[in-house]
Amino acid sequence: MAEGRVEVLPLVSHVVPAAGAADAYALLDERPEAALQVVLEF
Repeated sequence: MAEGRVEVLPLVSHVVPAAGAADAYALLDERPEAALQVVLEF
């Protein structure tokens, strides 16, 4: 934590294009242990 800020980038495990949102939600539903944080990229 630098200057009172939390670095969130290390918490992102997957970056998925918006078109792949259904697959990202399936991953979160079926294998939540495999995804710390999923970010949809627009």
